[in-house]
Amino acid sequence: MGTTARVRPGAGTVLGTFFYMWLLVGLVLGTAVLVGPVRLITEGMGRVGWEQSSQDHVLIVVILLYLVLSLLLTRWIVGIMFRARNRNTRWGIAAVFTLVAAGTAWEWSNPAKLLAGIAGGGNGGVYSVNGGAQFIFGAYPDEPKLAELKREGVTSVISLQHPGVIIEREGISAEKDVAGKLHLNFIQAPMLPWVSDNEASLEKLRVIARTGKGLYYVHCGLGRDGVNVAKRIIEAEGKKIALSEDVKAATSFADRPTPFERGSLAHLDHGKWLIPYPNRYEMFGFVLGGQAGSVVSLLDPLDPQQAAWNSDMEKLLKQYSIPFTMRPLSANDVAKAQDIAKEVQAMPEPVTVIAPNTPLEDGKPRPYADAAVTFLRAYGRVAPRSYASRPSWALNHRASGGVDTTAGTVER
Repeated sequence: MGTTARVRPGAGTVLGTFFYMWLLVGLVLGTAVLVGPVRLITEGMGRVGWEQSSQDHVLIVVILLYLVLSLLLTRWIVGIMFRARNRNTRWGIAAVFTLVAAGTAWEWSNPAKLLAGIAGGGNGGVYSVNGGAQFIFGAYPDEPKLAELKREGVTSVISLQHPGVIIEREGISAEKDVAGKLHLNFIQAPMLPWVSDNEASLEKLRVIARTGKGLYYVHCGLGRDGVNVAKRIIEAEGKKIALSEDVKAATSFADRPTPFERGSLAHLDHGKWLIPYPNRYEMFGFVLGGQAGSVVSLLDPLDPQQAAWNSDMEKLLKQYSIPFTMRPLSANDVAKAQDIAKEVQAMPEPVTVIAPNTPLEDGKPRPYADAAVTFLRAYGRVAPRSYASRPSWALNHRASGGVDTTAGTVER
């Protein structure tokens, strides 16, 4: 019995198959290179102190090697497909690569879910320009993440993703829509690390660092390469501002027009404040800069949540050489509240007393805010000439013009 002769495919079929498979192989292999070798190379060059221009040259070589490897790999795969006698084998190979590439593309629609963690990105830290804007750095934020950032005081989002990168277009469009729905400013500063100088976007970041107000979330897809470049630019601009003659005072409780995430603020005495436990962004912006002075914690170590807060706060404050005193207070212990109030009154300013929660401006009871109310009243009795003798959680909204709105009140 004879064998069926194979029909030689036409040039159009071969070229069409090659370019389709190259697209699939390029997407999957490019993602693997980005989250693997590129991560190791950039981390290694960063540790030995290579300049950005030198890193760019090395990574351009890596990109060229990736292109060559993807071409060779695609040629090999397409060769296997067309040498196969069974058409189902060819279709099966194409189907497998299509599914893998589709899954990779889906991961890029929200890279923070998986890819950022694999690539060593994600949480890029926080930076505050002296007397000006604050910046949080991270990976692409989906809708729940943007809503969380909004609750924590973020007013603007800076996207470093580039619409020229096909796999980032959908994410940019979706993020822009969600930002509009949440009333967040959406700022685009598109960057292509390694292959472009990105000067227009870098200058936009410098201007925001010099003149911006509020809390910004800066991100690329993975929260790594683009974010690292942006962070260096913003930090460098911040250092210039700090060294200039007209440096502004660090942000303080005295010029904050809105409350913290967990409640409002109360002015106890000159240079002394009562605030709720700050979230991590408020902690970096208003406590770790040193403007809070000595910190006295009223948090209860017997409560698991408050104990965890106390532990985190103690580590941070020790790292930043900020004096920290634990004075746990229950809401019904008036005598102890007065003892703590006397201690705080005797401390040199500035002093910040931290309770788990505080009332909002209306002063109405809130969960876990009773200790704050008890302490405020106790301080008013101990120091009858202090602001606390006229207890108020009201804020002066006249300070809202042109200042950060993440938290605070104004000194009366």
